[in-house]
Amino acid sequence: MNYSIRPQEHELRQARQTVESTVERARHRLELKKLTVNLGASSTPDSELYGAHGAAVGSGVLQLYFNPSAEDWQESLEELTFKTYGKAWFDENSELENLNWVELLSEAFSVTFASRFNDRRTEVSEQLAHEWSRIDQSLQEEFSGDLSISWEMKWLLGEEIKERHGLERFTELELEDLREAGESLFR
Repeated sequence: MNYSIRPQEHELRQARQTVESTVERARHRLELKKLTVNLGASSTPDSELYGAHGAAVGSGVLQLYFNPSAEDWQESLEELTFKTYGKAWFDENSELENLNWVELLSEAFSVTFASRFNDRRTEVSEQLAHEWSRIDQSLQEEFSGDLSISWEMKWLLGEEIKERHGLERFTELELEDLREAGESLFR
């Protein structure tokens, strides 16, 4: 029987080094009180496409998976670590949860926090204006659900909010601040 066990030792070592150096850089920008990173290998369709996938799953916990067979997996893991670190920081510093608008603000923050990786700049378009209209209606709902928000929308909103209020103030914002940013972009 032929078999293999992934990740190989050197791949796991590279992944750990990537995560450790990224966390150190992120920590110098915004400090978390507590952080645990669970790191594993995966060959799901998401990790084949992006090289890494995962999420912030609770207070100061990152669940990260990488695919050492994917091209540019280390860069994907670095970007994911920044994004999920940003999400964990937002969650740790926000008193509100389970609201559509807070989840959108959190996602916009995490994409903006990791924005040095997004060389794919986007422009306001008719399609994004239509998406904002749909989102703005959903923001009135009290509890969060799947808003299906594009990364372009998260990035545009995050950049607009950062410009207006600064990165560290995202957790202090209200629904009206988010709506004003969206209206400013899509008037």
